[in-house]
Amino acid sequence: VIVYLMYPSFIIRRNNLRILDKKSYTELYKFIEELKQGFKTIKNSEITLYANIVPYDVNGFVFGTKKKIYISMTLGLLKLYKSNNDFFKIIIKHELSHAENNDIYKTYLIETLWKILLFICSIIFFIMLFQNIDYKTTVTISVISILIVFILFFLKNSFLKQRELFADARTINYIEEMDIFLTIINRYDKKLFHNNPKGGFTGSWYHPKKEKRVEVVRNPNILFDLNRLSGFCIGFFIGHSFFTMQIIGSYTFGLIFFITILFIGYLISLKMIQNKLLSKIGNAKKFKLVKCFLDFFFFTFRCFNNHRNFQVFLFYCNANLGIRIFINQY
Repeated sequence: VIVYLMYPSFIIRRNNLRILDKKSYTELYKFIEELKQGFKTIKNSEITLYANIVPYDVNGFVFGTKKKIYISMTLGLLKLYKSNNDFFKIIIKHELSHAENNDIYKTYLIETLWKILLFICSIIFFIMLFQNIDYKTTVTISVISILIVFILFFLKNSFLKQRELFADARTINYIEEMDIFLTIINRYDKKLFHNNPKGGFTGSWYHPKKEKRVEVVRNPNILFDLNRLSGFCIGFFIGHSFFTMQIIGSYTFGLIFFITILFIGYLISLKMIQNKLLSKIGNAKKFKLVKCFLDFFFFTFRCFNNHRNFQVFLFYCNANLGIRIFINQY
């Protein structure tokens, strides 16, 4: 809750954003208010615009809270409002789609969970230095735990990329806008729709490839597809969790990997909820935590119901267990 309320002011200070006064930019505010009425959950939210002092880039990002939505726009994007109103309209609709999809607080939550997980892992590594654990076990768990951190980092960034794709899918409400949208993606590529205020090299981690975005715009149904990476991740973490608890016999280590599995389940379930939002783009449903976990179990059932995904799941689960037992024995 503290992060949710304080993070907007942190973004404003870090990026040196300058507020756009409503009296000086009356037409711009009116234009965006009209676009906002096309959405359901953010229809009554207050919009505040900020200028990001970047002279040439055409870019923007959204942040804030549920009741107060802030949209940051570069000077290049502000110029686009006068020079190409159709392009500007699509870009702003994309940012409003993030707010409609509840991406703002989902991102805050994911980033907070990620930092908490790193903090817990750091404490465990510190405790291991003073515990009477044999060298082989310490090295094994350290290497595997580092690998887990990298996988979690990959999953976190995959979620942040997914939110861009879901916002793209929601933006296309009318078939005539698709050509304009594809033109924008092809023209600006990574300079645009980069809903991450960090930018630079770290920002590229959160940005989906141009080809993927074009594919999603043309066929949003691909966002429903399950992939083999899901089977690998679930199998890896289940196998590693059981292995770690058997060797260490510590509730502390069991707890960290239980939290890890919940973290993965939460990421997957968010995707499932957004999938359902896609089926009724103009009629978004309210996010509920209980529904989040129900969707996770539904996702697992779909994995098992698919013969190929079930085989992949069993293969990676058994392979990871076998590798860890082999390391422990030899």
